[in-house]
Amino acid sequence: MGLLSQRFITREIEAIGSTVTIRNRTVSNTSNWGDQNYTESDTENVKCMVNTLTRDDELVKEGVFKEGDKVFFFGSSVSNITRGNQIQHDSTWYQITKVIKQETGDNSYVLVASVEKI
Repeated sequence: MGLLSQRFITREIEAIGSTVTIRNRTVSNTSNWGDQNYTESDTENVKCMVNTLTRDDELVKEGVFKEGDKVFFFGSSVSNITRGNQIQHDSTWYQITKVIKQETGDNSYVLVASVEKI
């Protein structure tokens, strides 16, 4: 992604982006055997851009992601895009495995989330 205005990116995400649900997962406690229990809460109607990467995509060429990986692009105002949280898109749940903060041209950023289907 080149140097773009955050305002432009946010407008595009709102205009043509997909609507997803973000599931926030926090560890509520850990058993004596090391098993973790989670508390979950959902944030619905979050807008983002969704892309399934091909070998010609820049992020694949750079070796950041693999061909076929699904990535979600969120504006900087979305605060719960963190590794371990989950995204529901088109009735399918994905776990966030990697988050990259990609800078834009006006000292702001876009969050790029790589996921695995669960």
